[in-house]
Amino acid sequence: MAHEFETLNQAASALLIETCGLLNERQLGYVVAGGWVPVLRSTGSGLVHPGTRDVDVLFNDDRAAIRSGVECMLQNGFILSAKHEFQLLRTLRVASREFVFNVDLMHPLEASANSEMFQDILDPEIRSD
Repeated sequence: MAHEFETLNQAASALLIETCGLLNERQLGYVVAGGWVPVLRSTGSGLVHPGTRDVDVLFNDDRAAIRSGVECMLQNGFILSAKHEFQLLRTLRVASREFVFNVDLMHPLEASANSEMFQDILDPEIRSD
């Protein structure tokens, strides 16, 4: 996505569209969660955006599907976050400045005993020390 946006909200909307488009190309099962839900479900109430600019994607626990989606996103300009193993980052240009936006990848078991799931799926095979 080589485009310059006028506002942060335009860039955030483009991030949502790009993310969903890439996951749809792979025919993956997912839902958009978080702050985008009121905006997407709003019908004429004038709600443009609730303020959050990240994209939260909830997958089922199909590791192969999640891995496929992540690999597709990485091949299309997203990068891995060093801070959170469940997060991908995307740099977008807004009004002549670059901003980093994040996509948070969630799954139903992330808060359970299986909370290390994304470390298994997104192992970049790079040592942290």
